[in-house]
Amino acid sequence: MKDRLTELIKKMPWRIEQEGLSGPRISNADKLADYLLGNGVIAPPVRLGQTCFEPCYYLNKADECRVSSIMQKADGTLKIRFTNLRSKWVFEMVEEDIGKHIFLTIEEAEQALKERSEK
Repeated sequence: MKDRLTELIKKMPWRIEQEGLSGPRISNADKLADYLLGNGVIAPPVRLGQTCFEPCYYLNKADECRVSSIMQKADGTLKIRFTNLRSKWVFEMVEEDIGKHIFLTIEEAEQALKERSEK
């Protein structure tokens, strides 16, 4: 979560200054991310409606999926629900599964397919 929040802070279209004529400034995005996360901000690694890709091993191709919901469990972990656009199958993953079982780009999903077929 922190990596995603730090990335978003660095991409902000404005700068927050610490002191001086231009107003307050925070130069360290990591410190700001820590502060926000420590105060209840949630920054999931995906957005609602975002397209992701699931390796479909029996068809040997990457299936397109959409993020259909994001829920925070009582222990603070995120449960992310995906809908497969081909089969309409709905499945859930946790944040740690992104990059292992579900991928943000088709290239990553195809690479996972290739690596599995080489085993």
